[in-house]
Amino acid sequence: MRCPKCGFVSFDYLDHCLKCNADLTGERNRLNLPGFRPDPISLVELTERLAASPREKDMKKETVPPRAKEATIPSEPRIDPGKGFSLDLSAPQNAAAVPTKAPKPLDLEKELELTLEGLEIKINSDQ
Repeated sequence: MRCPKCGFVSFDYLDHCLKCNADLTGERNRLNLPGFRPDPISLVELTERLAASPREKDMKKETVPPRAKEATIPSEPRIDPGKGFSLDLSAPQNAAAVPTKAPKPLDLEKELELTLEGLEIKINSDQ
């Protein structure tokens, strides 16, 4: 907190300025700051609290409140044989009936013609 008289910046919990001994309680109350010195944070205590918190969350998850209406699950699923799909992994019987186009044969002489026109080759015989 900053002293209104001399501008010295000090701790928020002090009752008077350490430099000019001006009263800081009015300023502290105006800013709603605590009037006590906070205890230092213990890292051991903090780590113990953090380590305990997941266990508490797990315990809360385990204790599930009873529901008003429970769902009933049949022991065997109901399967309608006429609907949907088949689990047969063999090739379909009508696969041979579907005609497929054969790929066009490539004429390699026309497709892969290599021309060296327009290229200049410079050979340096400095060796």
